[in-house]
Amino acid sequence: MLDKTMPHIAVLMTKRDVANYPIYSLPAGYQFCGYQPGDEEAWAALQVAVGQMENQATARQIFQEVFLSVAAEEQITKKCLFVKNQADQIVATASLWHGEHFGTSMQRIHYVAVAEQEAGKGIAKAMLTKLLNLYHELGLQQEFLYLTTQTESYVAIQLYLTFGFVPYCGVKPPNFKLAHYQEQTPKAWAMIRAKIESR
Repeated sequence: MLDKTMPHIAVLMTKRDVANYPIYSLPAGYQFCGYQPGDEEAWAALQVAVGQMENQATARQIFQEVFLSVAAEEQITKKCLFVKNQADQIVATASLWHGEHFGTSMQRIHYVAVAEQEAGKGIAKAMLTKLLNLYHELGLQQEFLYLTTQTESYVAIQLYLTFGFVPYCGVKPPNFKLAHYQEQTPKAWAMIRAKIESR
């Protein structure tokens, strides 16, 4: 869940050493699965439940635009990941997807969400391991892997740090929409560090 008491500032993280990361597996009784038609409803519900999106209709539309465009049809079953529990319910999702924030198409970790009742079981860790494995299985090569997140997600950011993602504080990427980037970025990371250190 997002900490809505935090001021909202978007931030970027990058991982240059894509070969090194911790290895985690799903807990017993959980399984990975790829996208099947209709899974967008569960995806949308998860994004709303964790506070990433306002409502089911908006989330469903975003899924359609991001993952179900003609150009994405061949990628979605491999790169949009779901986790099911013992009752065959989708309880988590994450994806390895392309993004344009740095002015060219690059791979990113995208839309990570775990149902609140499943938090603390290591599911997010297992998904990150799975997606980084997939990056190598697909033979992808680029200068760095990246993700976007926000101050309210400092719990998730702490996890990303353990996987070797680091705060990006360089020159503002051409397609990263953040007003007053040079001022806001260090302010955001100072708040995030303070929250992580106080946990």
